[in-house]
Amino acid sequence: MPRLLLIAVLVLALPMAAYAESRVLDAEHTYVLGENDTRAEARRICLLEAKRKLVEQVGTWVQSRTEVSNLALTDDQISTFSSAFVQVETATEQFFMSGEAFAVRVQVRAKVDPDAVAPRLVEYASRPDGRLKLSRLSQRSQALRSEALAPASDDGSRHRALRSLEELEAEKAQMAAETERLGQAAKVVVSAGMTMDEVQSLLGPPRVKKLNEATAAQYACHNYGRIWVVFKDGLVACTRTRLTYRQNYGGDCHCAGQASEVFFQ
Repeated sequence: MPRLLLIAVLVLALPMAAYAESRVLDAEHTYVLGENDTRAEARRICLLEAKRKLVEQVGTWVQSRTEVSNLALTDDQISTFSSAFVQVETATEQFFMSGEAFAVRVQVRAKVDPDAVAPRLVEYASRPDGRLKLSRLSQRSQALRSEALAPASDDGSRHRALRSLEELEAEKAQMAAETERLGQAAKVVVSAGMTMDEVQSLLGPPRVKKLNEATAAQYACHNYGRIWVVFKDGLVACTRTRLTYRQNYGGDCHCAGQASEVFFQ
């Protein structure tokens, strides 16, 4: 079987990987209904805003990563990408009276690994087509959110905006899946002892490269989506899901770390 076909088969056969170290995040939002608001639309708006607050927590952390900061992405672009990796659950939902008006409060919770989102964003935004798509999704999301938060009217514009926002989530999920495929292939087909040329013949050029010359051995780390391939003196030593700084290695490019994030073939 040709190598490229083998990669395609392996990638399609594998599910999206779970996050190595998920963190539990919480957020809530309260929405006061206007005269023309329905309970259903008020609930959807409240849920939308609660999710946005939660995603912003992830985006703020991702933004602090050096690799991401160097890309000069906007906060909205980072939040748009981060939201594709956040699986939100509604924790509580409550309708109540706020003064003389009716209101709804929604609390949401999500498990997400911000450490895993950052390198995937770097990989995706480093591609010209990826950055263009990310910018387009971000702009559409902002425009639709503005329509959804505008006062309710009889022309159905709010309903259409809310429905379009839900459809946009499917596009984000596709974007997240794109970043997974190459990393899954790297994890499966890359073996210890392979040369850089052999890896590139299978997976193509890496999205990001890092070099660590602080130790006697020379380490090079090449990023393929969610997987980093670590070379020691020019040969594959391991693959890993994230780079972690270790003082005794003088950097974050090496094969030391937890068993959940470092793989030796």
